Formats: sequence, structure tokens, C-alpha cells
Amino acid sequence: MGISAGGIAAQALAHSRPDLVSKLFLGSTAAQTKGAAAIIEGWARLADKERLSDLNQAFAQAVYTPSFYEQYKDAIMASLDGATAADLKRFATLARALLGFDASDILPKIKCPILAVGADLDKIFGADAAPQIARLAGTSARSYVYQNYGHAVYDEAPDYVDRIYEFFEQDSD
Repeated sequence: MGISAGGIAAQALAHSRPDLVSKLFLGSTAAQTKGAAAIIEGWARLADKERLSDLNQAFAQAVYTPSFYEQYKDAIMASLDGATAADLKRFATLARALLGFDASDILPKIKCPILAVGADLDKIFGADAAPQIARLAGTSARSYVYQNYGHAVYDEAPDYVDRIYEFFEQDSD
């Protein structure tokens, strides 16, 4: 299972070590990061400049829907606070490592069942990210796109965890 940047790592793992992956759940991630490059690089620049408050706000406003962000703004911002200079350096390095990712060639080679879940208001990877993963992966994959949710659909949609459990509980034959 991989969510967001973890979904990028999960795609690579499923390709390089199919013996370890019998099912693959990918949430709020993409087969390619070129469309998200400006946002990701913007976050990395804020981290480089150690502008934690600006980074936290830019990140939260990009991943959450406006209504969710406004309702839980104080809690969200408090949960993101406290990063050290070393944390920010690691964040910038990780963010830049995501740039240029393209699984177009490896997704068709992943033979296990895949469920890619996205959201129509995802400001990072866009509404077509999950369907694109399913198209590229072929018959072993399917996608689901939540309506009226953003990138952090995993925090906002009340049935998100149930969807994950259902996928992993299904017989893979």
C-alpha cells in the first residue's frame, strides 16, 4: 500500500520485487510526476529557505479541500509544526527525488491486482491520476475517483479505510 509519495515507492517496489507484492493499493499518487513538478519544487524551495510556516500553509492548502482546511486549520497547522532544519533539508531532498518519476513502462509489468484511488479535486496529481495508473497497468488494475475531495481524500472521506480493507480482503484469484 502506498499513499502519495509512498505510492511512487510502492509502484517501484511492486515492479522490482513482485515476490513481495501480491496486491497493490495506490492512493492519491500518480504514474508520472511531471504535472506536479511546480507544486513539489515550490515546497522544496520553501524548505530550503527554512520557511516552515509558509511551507506548512502551502502544503495544507494544496492537499485539503478548502472547507476541511478551514474547519481543521488550527489542528492541521499544529500537526505540521516543529520541523527542524534537518527535517526541512530531508523534506526538500525527498520532494526533489519525486520529480521526473515515470512508471509508464513499469506499470504494465506489474501483474498483481492494483486498486488506484484518487480524487477529482486533487491539486497535486489531478483527477486523472488514478485512472491513468489503471490504464497503464492493464487488466490487473482498476481505479476509483472520489468526487468533491482533494489530495488528502485519505483524511477526509469517511469510507476510505473501508475501501482499503475491502480491496485487500477480496480473493485475488
